Amino acid sequence: MNKILAYLLSAIVVFSGLTYIYNNHLETVVTQSNQRIIAEYNTKIIALQNKIDLETIKLEAKVKDITDAKQIEINALSANYESVIASLRKRPNRPTSTSNLNSSTCTTEGKTGAYPAELFAEDAKDFIDFARDSEELRLNLIQCYKQYDEVKNAIETISK
Repeated sequence: MNKILAYLLSAIVVFSGLTYIYNNHLETVVTQSNQRIIAEYNTKIIALQNKIDLETIKLEAKVKDITDAKQIEINALSANYESVIASLRKRPNRPTSTSNLNSSTCTTEGKTGAYPAELFAEDAKDFIDFARDSEELRLNLIQCYKQYDEVKNAIETISK
């Protein structure tokens, strides 16, 4: 019976030792595997960051080109605006007296100021200002669309 117990105790000690060695080996394998996976992902992260940096530089250049093109159009718009405003000096001003304005509505000259060529200088300036503001908003909207499209394309390029 002592021999069986000794064999059993020996078997338990051997089994415990093998289990300990197996667990240590398993832990080493898992650690090495984790380190390999971490190194692999770090490499992928660096490559992706480089791709993002490159696309960011390209995107900033495209956005600058779009902004510059818009600014050129706005400058041309401003020059045109200034020339149109300068031409308003030839137009008559709105009458200061309301009696003159009321009496003219009863005659055949009641159409004065009703057509673009007959607008008073103040009214024409208001219309021109409105048209200029509308055109500037249109240019800003076009710039926004172009920049959105460029960002969308850059994101699609990065995600490939």
